[in-house]
Amino acid sequence: MVQGTRRWFLQQSALRGAGLAALAALPPSLACQAQKPARRGDLSQIAHVVIFMQENRSFDQYFGTLSGVRGFADRHPLSLAAGGNVFGQPGKQGRVWPFRLASGTTSGQCVADVNHDWFTGLTARDDGRLDAWITAKGLNSLGYYNRQDIPFHYALADAFTLCDHSFCSVNTSTNPNRLYLWTGTSDAAGKFQGPVMTNDAKARYTWTTYPERLQAAGVSWRVYQEEDNFDDNALAWFANFQDAPVGSALYENGMKRRARQAFADDVANDALPAVSWIIAPASLSEHAKSAPNKGADLTKSYLDALAKNPAVWDKTVFIYTMDENGGFYDHVPPPTAPVGTPDEYAMDLPIGLGVRVPTIVISPFSTGGSVCSEVFDHTSILRLLEKFTGVQEPNISAWRRSICGDLLATLDLDASPGAFPGTLPATAPIAAAADVDCAALPPAAPGGETAVPAVEPGTRPLRPLPYLPEADCSVDGAGNVTVALANAGVSAFPLSVHGLAGVDDLPRFVTVAPGGTAKETYATGVDGAFALEIHGVNSFFRRFVGNALTAGGDPRVALALDAAGESAQITLHTPGNAPIDVQVLDAVSSKSATQTLAPNTSQVVVLALQDRWYDATVQVVGQSAERFAWTYAGHLEGTLSRTRGV
Repeated sequence: MVQGTRRWFLQQSALRGAGLAALAALPPSLACQAQKPARRGDLSQIAHVVIFMQENRSFDQYFGTLSGVRGFADRHPLSLAAGGNVFGQPGKQGRVWPFRLASGTTSGQCVADVNHDWFTGLTARDDGRLDAWITAKGLNSLGYYNRQDIPFHYALADAFTLCDHSFCSVNTSTNPNRLYLWTGTSDAAGKFQGPVMTNDAKARYTWTTYPERLQAAGVSWRVYQEEDNFDDNALAWFANFQDAPVGSALYENGMKRRARQAFADDVANDALPAVSWIIAPASLSEHAKSAPNKGADLTKSYLDALAKNPAVWDKTVFIYTMDENGGFYDHVPPPTAPVGTPDEYAMDLPIGLGVRVPTIVISPFSTGGSVCSEVFDHTSILRLLEKFTGVQEPNISAWRRSICGDLLATLDLDASPGAFPGTLPATAPIAAAADVDCAALPPAAPGGETAVPAVEPGTRPLRPLPYLPEADCSVDGAGNVTVALANAGVSAFPLSVHGLAGVDDLPRFVTVAPGGTAKETYATGVDGAFALEIHGVNSFFRRFVGNALTAGGDPRVALALDAAGESAQITLHTPGNAPIDVQVLDAVSSKSATQTLAPNTSQVVVLALQDRWYDATVQVVGQSAERFAWTYAGHLEGTLSRTRGV
């Protein structure tokens, strides 16, 4: 759509109170454009984007037990070099598993704060191994909630689109992450006193914020904040806003405090700006010591305001998210820029992406309880605003633009607007109960858990994704192992390669461009044994275990994916002069088949698919999985929505 058309449409939404007089003052051509009806299938149907960023929770802590998402049911969690997987974290007395912050029996609604600075974040990350959460963050980092504990949050996920690959922007605390939300950067290049990696209470930054860009473009915007805003308004850290006089646009829209009712009043009067940011008071922010259910009560008050005016609801996108994970545990390796990527490293250390955080897109165009597994971070919100307003944010790095989507995949703009659901639970009772729990009950603590938490059964719709990744492995007989990566999708695909045995164990982070390829080569040790894992978006997984020096006696294995034909097949080849008995374990069909491969022959095995999911392992009969095993698992992406679940 023409940029000017979008912008003038938004200008008119801000001026509607002036009626036809204001419209008549426009140039005739633009006045005609402003009166055109919204078109199905594009953002002209949207008049308001509301951003509500809360505090310091991880995805696994809130939604690890939810059905149909990449949570505790992940079939192939990252393996640890010392044994086990990332769900069981190394502790002083052995492995420690996530434990429930149970409401009604503990004060788990209000937990002790966990370290969430950059340096402990780097320690927990351990260069991408994710094996030092307890060392860096302590036992409290492993606490989680289920539906009984936070019923309103689960109800929102059931009603709207939940993003299960939404990462905070920086692996650190609140302020740097909120800078990404409002400006697209924390000044990694150091042009304006950055990089900002801590909560600096004396900040006086000078680069341009996105609200200033909106102001210059004539797009209406506002920050809704109360007297207590927990110092979560990033605009207050910038000189232009600190110096803005009362009555100026920057002060009135960005710095002025308002009663909580102001948002509801603007919705009722159809006077909501094109872009709004909401900031909660400290006690309702969902910060570690602030109960999630009290934050739920605040969230519901804003959504209730929209529900009471269907005309405004029908043209609004409300984004609920968290600024950072607060030091709380999550098991998915965050996408990381390759070493040396411009604007993505500080002190030769990666800035982000940070840990996954809960993000729910709430709109009449996101109803139905879908999950979207596209990679997002806080700059994704700015990219949606770019599409919505036509106002660009040049601070976003090229690498983030390549891997982080614009949130459009969370919306079905071709559908008729959905009514606001009448099934959301009341929040006042659970907020009151949280106060009682926090005041009277003992803290939650590990209780001897020995396994990953149980996950709700069922599936949920999966929004279409822009990826089509492939990865395979080959050996050369001289002790070298090569991983070949490809991406036939339309968006860059980030993944990580982890050496678990026999090779360099420093994880390598690779971004495969759309239509691109990449290779990673490893030298094995004197015995030639190796074990490698590859982890990517939407549970993309490969595990290759073998021996580079004796590969002449092992089968050669390759996977071929056909998204258009919805098929996946493995080709097995016997390179030597002796037959090999091969077993293919198909986890989707729960079947296994043993085949004898004649010398120097090839054979094709078609894999079972369930809603385009595949998961199979090839082993040599009579050998252990530690000697030879090739595992392929993932999802054939495409334009059609599928389901995800257990």
